[in-house]
Amino acid sequence: MQQLTQQAKKHIFTCYSSAKFSLAIAPQKPHKHVKVPEMLTEQEIIPINEIFTPKPISIDLLKQVHDPIYVDKFINGTMSDKELRRMGFSPWSEKIVERVFHTIGATKCAAYDALLNTTNKRSCNLAGGGHHSFYDKGGGYCVWNDIIIAGHSLLVDGLIRKYLVIDLDVHQGDGTASLAALHHDKQSFTFSMHNENNFPLRKEKSNLDVPLKDGIEDEEYLRILNENLKILEQELKGKIDIIFYQSGVDIMKGDRFGRLKVSLQGVKRRDEMVLDFAKTMGDIPIISMMGGGYFDEDKHPIELVCQAHVNTVDVMRNYKI
Repeated sequence: MQQLTQQAKKHIFTCYSSAKFSLAIAPQKPHKHVKVPEMLTEQEIIPINEIFTPKPISIDLLKQVHDPIYVDKFINGTMSDKELRRMGFSPWSEKIVERVFHTIGATKCAAYDALLNTTNKRSCNLAGGGHHSFYDKGGGYCVWNDIIIAGHSLLVDGLIRKYLVIDLDVHQGDGTASLAALHHDKQSFTFSMHNENNFPLRKEKSNLDVPLKDGIEDEEYLRILNENLKILEQELKGKIDIIFYQSGVDIMKGDRFGRLKVSLQGVKRRDEMVLDFAKTMGDIPIISMMGGGYFDEDKHPIELVCQAHVNTVDVMRNYKI
């Protein structure tokens, strides 16, 4: 922690990239977790010296949040093919394990930076947001739940009283709701605003769930978000110490796994509203995780998905309130 403090306190902002551990999705087609960091520096949104490679998460911390048997099975490659396919990580490999350790570690690094080390009280994980991961199983490209793991670490270290999760991915944060209730019932608040007809079919109970109809566009989406951020303000002002923002961009029109029709500009305005909320709550530290965003070769190019993620980081670092 001392090494991290010395490194990060020099910066307005930090973000953590696990790009060096990414696996190619196709020849000549870089993964978004590789492309987004490149675009951030090409567009001069963030200086290169504010992008760091995260430390891997510790096994001990993983086993404080997740079933130790489940943790060991994934690490050792002894999960069934059915279990791996449910998570989207079949076939298993040691490289996948290495990547997951670092993407989970990135959320912890970002959380400590936002709370202790960055001058604007913000940081980003350029991956992460594993909200479909439960105590003893994963799903939907999520192995372990980086949000709950980072929150747990801050609570154990006595740095926070309570954390808030704002999950605006198109899919409900079912694993996050379940794990927060299991471990941090009185020390967390989970808010999920998602498409009601999308994965997962069986929803969990967050502290505040807002199911959305198919096809919602910018005006209606932003109105509903504003209404619910006001509810959160009334319920939680003065009671939380950090916000975990699952900033999935799969709410955009054309997303391969989404059913909403929010524009690129609408997604950026959503991000600005979340930052306005953090300020209204008392300039609360906030970190973002990339979450979902799925391209379609014909209708929803990867460049558009990546630009939406880049815009989120731009707002996180540069938005003036």
